[in-house]
Amino acid sequence: PESSVDGDSKTSASESESSDDGDSDGMAVEADEEEADDELTGMLGSVTDWLQGGDDEMKSRHDSSSSDDGENPAETSDSNSTEGDEMKSSDDDSADDNNTNSKSNEELDAEAVPKLLRVRDLLETTNKYDTCVACLPCIGKGGKLEDAKMSCVNGECPKCGMDKIWSKGLRRRLVKREWDAGKKEWVDKLNKDSKLATDVWAKKVQWRDYVTKARPTKVDKSSRKSSADKDSEYDPNAKAARNIVLQTFEGTVIDFLDHIEKQITSHIAHRNLVCTEHRSKKDYDHNSRPWTVHRDQDFAENGSIENFDKLQSEHWQKSQYTLFMAINSFLLVDEWNKTEGSLDEGNEVTVDGELYIKDPGDVHYRPEVNLNSFWACVKSHVRDDIYCVVDEEGIEHEVERRRLRLRKRHTICVAHVSDDMKHDRFAMKTFSIKELEDVESYMRENFPNDIPAGNITHLHLHSDNAATHFKSTGAMESFTSFTTSRGGTLKCKYIWSFGAPGHGKGFFDGMGGVFKNMIHGLIKKTKTSTGGIEGTASGYIESPQDVFDALEYRFSGEQLEARRKKGGKGKKNQVDKYMFLQHIIEADGEIRRPEETFTSLENISSCYQFSVSNEGLVHSRERSCWCIHCTAAMINGSVEWNLSHNVRRCTSRSVGESRGSNAYEFTKRQCAKVTGPSATKTLAARRQSRNDMAKGLGMGDWLVFKSTDDPKQPFWLGRAVSKSDWGGQCIKHNNSNGSKVIEGAMVSKNGYAINVQWYTVKEDGGLEYVIEGGDNAQPFVCSNHSLLLTGINESVNQVTGSRVRVTRRRTVRSNQLEGFDYGMRSNLQTSEEDFFSREY
Repeated sequence: PESSVDGDSKTSASESESSDDGDSDGMAVEADEEEADDELTGMLGSVTDWLQGGDDEMKSRHDSSSSDDGENPAETSDSNSTEGDEMKSSDDDSADDNNTNSKSNEELDAEAVPKLLRVRDLLETTNKYDTCVACLPCIGKGGKLEDAKMSCVNGECPKCGMDKIWSKGLRRRLVKREWDAGKKEWVDKLNKDSKLATDVWAKKVQWRDYVTKARPTKVDKSSRKSSADKDSEYDPNAKAARNIVLQTFEGTVIDFLDHIEKQITSHIAHRNLVCTEHRSKKDYDHNSRPWTVHRDQDFAENGSIENFDKLQSEHWQKSQYTLFMAINSFLLVDEWNKTEGSLDEGNEVTVDGELYIKDPGDVHYRPEVNLNSFWACVKSHVRDDIYCVVDEEGIEHEVERRRLRLRKRHTICVAHVSDDMKHDRFAMKTFSIKELEDVESYMRENFPNDIPAGNITHLHLHSDNAATHFKSTGAMESFTSFTTSRGGTLKCKYIWSFGAPGHGKGFFDGMGGVFKNMIHGLIKKTKTSTGGIEGTASGYIESPQDVFDALEYRFSGEQLEARRKKGGKGKKNQVDKYMFLQHIIEADGEIRRPEETFTSLENISSCYQFSVSNEGLVHSRERSCWCIHCTAAMINGSVEWNLSHNVRRCTSRSVGESRGSNAYEFTKRQCAKVTGPSATKTLAARRQSRNDMAKGLGMGDWLVFKSTDDPKQPFWLGRAVSKSDWGGQCIKHNNSNGSKVIEGAMVSKNGYAINVQWYTVKEDGGLEYVIEGGDNAQPFVCSNHSLLLTGINESVNQVTGSRVRVTRRRTVRSNQLEGFDYGMRSNLQTSEEDFFSREY
């Protein structure tokens, strides 16, 4: 849940610092550097009046002649380490003091005034979004939070963040840390040397904020489960371990601002994520292309089947049903390809969009996206075949009809009804497999031109951020396996984007509510009606099967047509087809939930867009983007992307830099199944893939291996080197009946030994590599067991530079396990002639 400050509390705190217009105008005047000190004093006096709420006289200040509470430990020798540490902490908090000793108190107060004004402006904002924007001056006046640089959002920018205004700014001038000998600790007191530090800052105020509190429960096994368990199951009867309550706080104005800073600092990052995901979704709606299916999915709250005429003893016997919702939509290619015909006001179009003509010789052919095309909305018909359209910036264009591609969508609402009450990845996978097959069958029958390959080759899946059934390694591995029966990742380009936490509601949730409300109304209707419920075998709704029958009857055929005529056809969220699927345990069997383990998908919680690169392999990034350039890149797929990939000319990349990385950079990560059904098949396919890569190697080809115990270099870079003992080849095939040691390397059956010259990064965090061990280092013979990638010759550029000699020996490991978790084997170093001596 979002942390928020109640509007009343913001008012109560700001009332203590209210001012009249005259005082505010006085503060806006800047003193000339050459003016007399009395003018500077006058300006500070007006600020002081504003702080006091317009009082004519200053409130009483601290007695400057009062004695200290105790001796200053800074003037004495360190008596113990604890006090010494506290002194150091105090010195760190006032690190700027050394730079300001030469300035007068009036000058220091003058420097604090702009921050004081920014605090006032921040408190006067009317909503949390504006408060976040006010803390980020780099985006400029009228700027959008989604356009803020990640370095500003994360607090790296020296100008952005409320801490730059308050705790590292104004607060340091108002508050001074002093040693309390009685308490034997450092305490904060108003700075007697500042005219800004009036007693108003110590005034007591109240505010309210949402907090989470642990619910008192008995200790059980479930409470000991780690919160990091990403595959935990949904229990409809479970109660939340924590309650969210609105708590009242009391403290000084300084305490209130400390609290505000803590909440706003975390909320800026969250709100930036919400805004960027919202923009990404909007860009997808504007830039998506035909022959791609968009799918939104989510579990609805379980519906209740309740008898309104029940006996008292029946009150505790409730029957429920699971409702899994999905909205599938795609652009109609026949409407898109039209170059003539009238367009209505409000029609969405793509200007200069490419044509999608099916190639009988290659059903997987797709035209290249025109990067100069753009979304627009039809405003009016000007003359003949000229239309006036308005782009997303509000700019009008007069365009010929032949250049306009009509963006007309066909929407399918799918509802899964089941008596399986568990909301987990197994249920999601079972429902999704059945749904995709039925949607493909429906499209082949009714829209063959929109599915040229006969199955869905381009899919964009969108869901909320729930780890229990969507955002987990197991769920991601299942998603990558959907491509296997449809031609693999060479033919299929599947993307999964996640919404921001706490903001996952959508059209599908509304439809789920419509269905549950209808069932509730039908059950209640039987209380006053004797005719029974049409569409159900029993005439009542007593089970999930009856729920399915009732919904299917009312959203198909004549019943659906009558409903549409009664409600009218709206342009927004129009559903063209309703599809109901059921999974009843008695008829279809229980959903299989086998024990499975996976290689942990790194940084899954912080990434929000995943592109399937192979089964059990994805490219992921921290932020989603569907600009025209990212759309074109993801339509082509990520199979050929390197370990790290930046989409060329991505419009969001310029704001993604933070802490040495970019939030819009894709990184290759594994989510492979290690144990469980079909794991052996997956491992065999991965082993064959490594063998295929090694078999095609030639002298000088660049290679990427998975490292083992090198945290600074998670991947190793090498180059295939010819070996005279192997007839001048760089590889040697193990064609024996089992594993075999070749030149010290343990090579599995049908595997390959590779003669590799290793390279290491020249500097930590850099992208420049030099030969491991220096120019005279010898190659190693190693197994292709941990080989990740080949075919990257064009991505490695030769450069010049000084030689860097690294003495560390690199050891390759291997054992029986397939994947990246493998044990120690013998060192695989061999002697060979010198190889390349330049840097890369």
